[in-house]
Amino acid sequence: MPDSTVRKDDTLIHSGCPVFTSDGKQLGDVAEVRGESFKVAGEGQADFWLDCGCVRASSDERITLKFDSNVLESHRRAAPGAMGDTSAADESDNPLDEAERLDGHHAAAIGLRA
Repeated sequence: MPDSTVRKDDTLIHSGCPVFTSDGKQLGDVAEVRGESFKVAGEGQADFWLDCGCVRASSDERITLKFDSNVLESHRRAAPGAMGDTSAADESDNPLDEAERLDGHHAAAIGLRA
């Protein structure tokens, strides 16, 4: 059974919490939490997964992501921890560090994240 809440460091993610990009666009609500990923469900769009490492701030009322809505596509995942196709992302517009590109397991395995 999937988790409904995950806490890593100071990040709290729970089902039903609204998700916003750093430029204020609401993407939907957390539908599920699994491992170090969470599913976002929004009206008029297919559900998608994001890595917990994408979260800038969280509270009981809101999750704010580290990135603007114009680079969302490079962060969307079809499944928890899936790398997905990010080839369309322009690196100059999306300055991610390597740990944010990798799912938590692989980042920890190569020493980028504890």
